[in-house]
Amino acid sequence: MIGPRLLVQSPLRRLSLLQVRHIATVQFGEATGDTARVYRELEQDFGVLAPPIALHAPVPELLAASWMTLRETMLVDGLVPRAAKEAVAAAVSRGNQCPFCTTMHSTMHNSLDALPTSSGRGVKAGPNRGAGTAPGQLTAWIRSAGRPPFAPELMPELAGTALCLQYLNRMVNVFLGAQPLPPHAPDRAVGPVLRVLTRSTAAVELTATELVPEPVRDLVAAELARWDGGDPGLGRAWLDAPLRELPPADRPAGTLALLTALASYRVDDKVIAAFRQNGGEDREILAVTSWAAQRAAQRRSGQLLRDN
Repeated sequence: MIGPRLLVQSPLRRLSLLQVRHIATVQFGEATGDTARVYRELEQDFGVLAPPIALHAPVPELLAASWMTLRETMLVDGLVPRAAKEAVAAAVSRGNQCPFCTTMHSTMHNSLDALPTSSGRGVKAGPNRGAGTAPGQLTAWIRSAGRPPFAPELMPELAGTALCLQYLNRMVNVFLGAQPLPPHAPDRAVGPVLRVLTRSTAAVELTATELVPEPVRDLVAAELARWDGGDPGLGRAWLDAPLRELPPADRPAGTLALLTALASYRVDDKVIAAFRQNGGEDREILAVTSWAAQRAAQRRSGQLLRDN
């Protein structure tokens, strides 16, 4: 007999993947090996085949890395109330102009914050665990990258959440539309946040070493080192000078990487088409965007940590 949960999940599988643009997807019934395992875990722990993770499926290593990061930063039962993590996620998403993630995490925060517990409002907020994690305080911290309003022992989980969303916002802006599916994500499992982030970073870097041209990686790293975290401004004139430093054959990849890192919401069909005309396929598109998104996420998250 099919349970009610599966009756909901099954029709949402195709709907989740229909939202993905620019690259091919891997259908649930066609997934094998690590891809099938991650898909099953996504549905079990997140409730649905979440598009921001499932879009990575053409490169199983990136799929596993992105899922591990989201699961171990957002879904674990740690020191930080889940509602506080969702508030950080929503604040980061607003700053990155990612309406998909803003809607999803704002909705989840509001739902969790409305649930009463034995210690008052806020899911799993034990004694003093919610200190300094009011939504307004967390939003101000994300916006200013100033001194954290909470105890130092909460930093790994909250900074990990911010880094995770800095990455996913960029991937979502490139590959998904503006509206998410309804989120259903329970608190599950326990895991060491920093170790998880290190492992997922290694997976993305390894894929980039294979598939992203070294001149492109060097250029993006240099531009991010000079980046103050702000939007580069209207138009794309700011791309001209750095792209001239690349060999002509690498400029489509450089354009995609720089836009993903600094203005992901501006990646459009023309940028993807130019990359494909230069021989780029789905694996290369995912490698370039995931690496650039991760490097930008690390840069922005580092600014949050500088005054700690």
